[in-house]
Amino acid sequence: MGKWLEISELIRSELTGNTGLTDLLSDGVNSVYPVIAPQEEGEKFVNYEVSYEGNPTKDSSWAFSVTIRAFATTYNDAITIADAVIDVFAASSSNFRFTSGAPTMNEQEQFYIEQIFNIKK
Repeated sequence: MGKWLEISELIRSELTGNTGLTDLLSDGVNSVYPVIAPQEEGEKFVNYEVSYEGNPTKDSSWAFSVTIRAFATTYNDAITIADAVIDVFAASSSNFRFTSGAPTMNEQEQFYIEQIFNIKK
């Protein structure tokens, strides 16, 4: 299996396998999407995308990062979902490292918190 597919499946599995996160989403495990959610998605959901950052480092980490966006109609709901995402990756055996995050509001007046994690295998 290629690293892109392996990492993408790992991300989805981590996010959908944690009820602390999925219980906060509009449609539970069905509110986790790669890259973009369908227009008919509910108010609370997450999407994720995998990026390649270059060659693996000498400490054998993969040269991939993942961007998670936690969407909601209120700021407090968005940051609650974002906190749950941090908890998911903190509990993972795959060694995710939180590197940055920022709140934003989109044209549909949804708040979202964009979080970036590095992945170390």
